[in-house]
Amino acid sequence: MIVWTVYAYQDELSKKIQFVTSLRKSKEYNKLLQIINILIPSLVRDRIKEGQKNFSDAQGEVTIIFIDIDQFDAIVSQYSGKELIELLDRLYNAFDQLCEQYGLSKIETVGKTYMACGGLKFFDSTIDQKLLSNHHTVRCADFA
Repeated sequence: MIVWTVYAYQDELSKKIQFVTSLRKSKEYNKLLQIINILIPSLVRDRIKEGQKNFSDAQGEVTIIFIDIDQFDAIVSQYSGKELIELLDRLYNAFDQLCEQYGLSKIETVGKTYMACGGLKFFDSTIDQKLLSNHHTVRCADFA
């Protein structure tokens, strides 16, 4: 009877350890996906998901806009780390909404720099056709 109790206890303990380990791995995987979604533009992400490894497409003429936060070092010194992240999150979310409004594709955000593009053939095929009545240079200028 004691041997059976010890066996049952060890079996349950092993199951709990496996559950906690798989839960941790799942959380780490989801965190990694979030980081990848931030770092890699959706155009590239989608192709990687499709299994493509080497790809490049001619996109023709495009317009790229870079937005750099003026006096960023002074702003950093005025905010705590958490406040700064919240500020950048609100700012970049507003830029993301403007990209949708003007039919631009967000390419990258790194620190104080936001990059968007107009005229990408892949992206232009997914946006509202009314937006395409304006040339991508006009949409980028209006965005700015």
